[in-house]
Amino acid sequence: MYTLRKNAIILLALACAVSGRAATITVTGAGDTPAVDGMVTLREAITSLNNGANVNADVVAVGAYGSNDTIAFAIPGAGVHTIAAANGLPLIAVPMLIDGYTQPGAVPNSNGPEQGSNAQLMIEISCSNGGCIAIAGGNSTLRGLVVNGRTGSIYIQGKGGNTISGNFLGTNPAGTAAVAHAGASLVDILIGPNASGNTIGGTTPAARNVISGTADVSKGGNSGILIDSANNVVQGNLIGTNAAGDAALGNDLGIEILIGGADNNRIGGPSAAERNVISGNRLDGIDIYTVGNRIEGNYVGTDVSGTFALPNGNFGIAAAGTGNTIGGTAAGAGNLVSGNANVGIVIPFGTSGNAVQGNRVGTDASGSGFVCGHSMAGIEVSGGGNLVGGSQAGAANLIAFNKNDGVRVDGGNGSSIIHNSIFSNGGAGVRLGSGVVPNVNDAGDADSGPNNLQNYPLLSVSAVGAGGFNIDATLNSTIGTFHLEFFSSRRCGRLGHGEGQSYIGSADVLTDNNGNATFGPQFFFASAGQTALTATATDAAGNTSEFSACLDDRIFADGFEPQPGVCQ
Repeated sequence: MYTLRKNAIILLALACAVSGRAATITVTGAGDTPAVDGMVTLREAITSLNNGANVNADVVAVGAYGSNDTIAFAIPGAGVHTIAAANGLPLIAVPMLIDGYTQPGAVPNSNGPEQGSNAQLMIEISCSNGGCIAIAGGNSTLRGLVVNGRTGSIYIQGKGGNTISGNFLGTNPAGTAAVAHAGASLVDILIGPNASGNTIGGTTPAARNVISGTADVSKGGNSGILIDSANNVVQGNLIGTNAAGDAALGNDLGIEILIGGADNNRIGGPSAAERNVISGNRLDGIDIYTVGNRIEGNYVGTDVSGTFALPNGNFGIAAAGTGNTIGGTAAGAGNLVSGNANVGIVIPFGTSGNAVQGNRVGTDASGSGFVCGHSMAGIEVSGGGNLVGGSQAGAANLIAFNKNDGVRVDGGNGSSIIHNSIFSNGGAGVRLGSGVVPNVNDAGDADSGPNNLQNYPLLSVSAVGAGGFNIDATLNSTIGTFHLEFFSSRRCGRLGHGEGQSYIGSADVLTDNNGNATFGPQFFFASAGQTALTATATDAAGNTSEFSACLDDRIFADGFEPQPGVCQ
């Protein structure tokens, strides 16, 4: 028995030793031609690791080849060393670490999330014909590199579990300019089908990538990151900006999650360290065509400080899939989506089941200042059955200072707009359809259109008390149950139908056989200085109305007080 146990222990130790084997090859030359010339090139190092054997006499692996092999760099001379791999490097067929930070003079980024990258990268891989680096073996890491090429930087295919961190992709070594790509279709990072579970960036300062510079009007759809598989994580990156995070160095699209099996990806996260800055891209910041993705805690359309506009040229976020969450109810999960050209967050036609929660749309990072942008709307919903806000803690969006409407419902039915703080927008707080606002209530609510053009309540105030109001409401609509929400604001709003700066309460009412319901009087407290009152109605199918005509005890005698627009 003792002998058997001893032999088992020996075999286990040998197995652990074998599984832990690792070789390190150090690149000593910037060339790209395999030759016995006294220097080790990156091509020779990758080929040796792929084969598990030294490719020629120049290569001397330190340690036994195994499953955790490393390529380090020690190319003589100061400054950036450029490896011109004209047709790209050999396919990375086995797990390996390629570590540009090992090159003397390289310094990882040490700045925090509110600053740009101060990394100093000394290894540039430049490819003039075709893509640069393709990873097929899975579980590999590329870090501390500058990678640029005519048709792409990094292609992950076959197996996943890879980490791409601390690189400048698509830019020059300083991260200040894009590298010319001669009109070719270009993607900085392409994650192919079935290559799931990759991490792009990370939560430490050293993990931050700069992923920029693919924009090309002649091609029109070059992405910084193109995702075609599931369960990937993109965190802590600058996407579409320069390394400083304060100027545009755009891609055509910041991140594109393709239709198919690219589900359940996570872009960002609730902590500041997980935040991506996705700004300065020529078209959209993020495009989603799949299911179950989470977009959390990012800055979309602003600089790295969240203070100034750095617009994406069309939409900030476009969610064309189903069941996606933009923001969330957890602390920090909401995105800052401001400064973009057309719409901050758009849910296109035919798209349902998405939740937009906890975001700041049109404001700065603090929520108190303005960044503006969004000439069409802060949020535009054209598909049915989506949720903007919600009654649970942390679900409300802050939607303010947008040049046009706060929320526009352009199509579909059953999209609920609940509990949000909506104010100081240039157009309507909530607009149903693209016609003149406000819509006119119709008897019995028989008309149709976006959100069924749900009728809004009519308000009156029976008494003004200390810190609040006794509110009465009536509603004429279809026969059924309706959820009324009441809001106070500092000013009524320029359209006379107000917005809703602060949610102050709600009630459920049942209309009678004639479609009529009454509510109140009921006392609601209002925030100090917020004397303009409005309400919305949401039917049992989730169709939310526009804001009602507002009441304001300051202007009952004098008429409507227009709201000054800071972003007009």
